[in-house]
Amino acid sequence: MLKLLFISACLWFGVIAVRHYWWTLLDIETPAPSALLRHFAAGLLIVMVTVTAIQWSWQWWRDRELVTVQVVNANTGLVTVYQARHGSVEGRQFRTVDGREIRMADVERMIILPAKTTD
Repeated sequence: MLKLLFISACLWFGVIAVRHYWWTLLDIETPAPSALLRHFAAGLLIVMVTVTAIQWSWQWWRDRELVTVQVVNANTGLVTVYQARHGSVEGRQFRTVDGREIRMADVERMIILPAKTTD
């Protein structure tokens, strides 16, 4: 819901900017934007940049998190355990911390667990 509000506000400001641009090209006198409108636009921009920075940093932090990946063979029941970064797990393949690229077969299942901490 908040994203829709931000998108609609950006579109609204875009329409105002384009209208102002065309009016200046046609030499039509344009009313000066009010101080309240300028402060609202600046505040909206600050909020959008802040939320985007927080989201990107959270995603980066989550992708760097160590996880334990258990690969279970459904036919034999054999479990192989690997350590990987959360961001390197993509579909049926992942890259381990030591750099090995693991691609799973159709009979294998993946279980992702948080890495064990040593307290």
